[in-house]
Amino acid sequence: MSYSFDTIISREQTNCYKYDLRSKVFGDSSVIPLWVADMDFKIADEIIADITHAAQHGIYGYTFFYENLYNSLIQWNARRNNWHFTASDVLFYHGIVPSLNLIIQEFTEVGDEVIVQTPVYFPFFQSVETHKRIVVNNQLVLHNGEYQMDFDALEQCITPRTKLMILCHPHNPVGRCWTRDELMQLHDICKKHNILVISDEIHADILLGGNTHIPWATLSEYARDNSITLVAPSKTFNIAGLSISAIVCQNQYFVSKIKLFIERNQLHGMSPLNMKAFESAYTKGEQWLTELLQYLEGNLTCIREFTDTSNIIRLIEPQATYLAWLDCRALSMNDDELHSFFVQKAGVGLSSGIQFGKGGEGFMRLNYACPRSVLIQALEQIGVAIKK
Repeated sequence: MSYSFDTIISREQTNCYKYDLRSKVFGDSSVIPLWVADMDFKIADEIIADITHAAQHGIYGYTFFYENLYNSLIQWNARRNNWHFTASDVLFYHGIVPSLNLIIQEFTEVGDEVIVQTPVYFPFFQSVETHKRIVVNNQLVLHNGEYQMDFDALEQCITPRTKLMILCHPHNPVGRCWTRDELMQLHDICKKHNILVISDEIHADILLGGNTHIPWATLSEYARDNSITLVAPSKTFNIAGLSISAIVCQNQYFVSKIKLFIERNQLHGMSPLNMKAFESAYTKGEQWLTELLQYLEGNLTCIREFTDTSNIIRLIEPQATYLAWLDCRALSMNDDELHSFFVQKAGVGLSSGIQFGKGGEGFMRLNYACPRSVLIQALEQIGVAIKK
């Protein structure tokens, strides 16, 4: 089956963050919205059919987590990532960020330190601060157009109160797909200091340019037994509004702690339609994903050609995700001016780099998971604004 990613589907008046909040966020409902990290593509017909079939049953009662639901995730990761785990290692939950907040509360105490690597997905440090833990920033370093981890700085910032590290793997927004050597260096430091790693691998299926994903838990027996991995089909298959994710943990003591938290806070249960979407995505969505990745590569080529021509805005070449991290420092604007430039002069709504923490100053994040004609129009408007 062949899927169309060129079709423009209006998302207006659907209570959609990306489109229907433009006036509130940007002060202008006409900007081209390339900010929120979901896609403007219709999901795979196979997933729609399965959700529709489930909905047509007409009764949406309490539903338990069933064998095929577990197997869809287990088989997907075994086949694509050579990562092997069992149903006893999986806990379904209501999203990546809720999972992150659960783990912070259950595995750290007030005043404990949690490492993040900015510029990074902002709920990482917001979640730490919300629960009165201390953010320790091991800021990424931009070297020759590629972001790298600063391992020396990491060693220096660790104290006896440092209990947890949140790894963005692959990294949002800078687009890094971490290599085995990088992961092993990080692994050895965390092992040395007995730091538990939460690996957010929600972007692991959106791989570009022949890059591969190495699940953190596959690095070693120690990594397997001293980490918690967060995964979901939401980014991969554009079903973020159907809130369901999985916590994968191969340490049964940790699993028991997570289960206890869920029971203690009465957070169990899930929509049967969300479960069906999860199962269907991982069992029937692979061809759609293959074609999506080809389309995204084409969109990325458009961005690359634009930045090569402009010589003002520079693309930090992404190895994963559908998010382009744009170096706009040559425009010589502060972050407020940069935001205003894109909204008022170019008519394009992007995510300001500063919201991703230190190191995001002078950068903007552009979501290019949209029909190519929309992307080209946005790039043309940016180009005209630069010339003016």
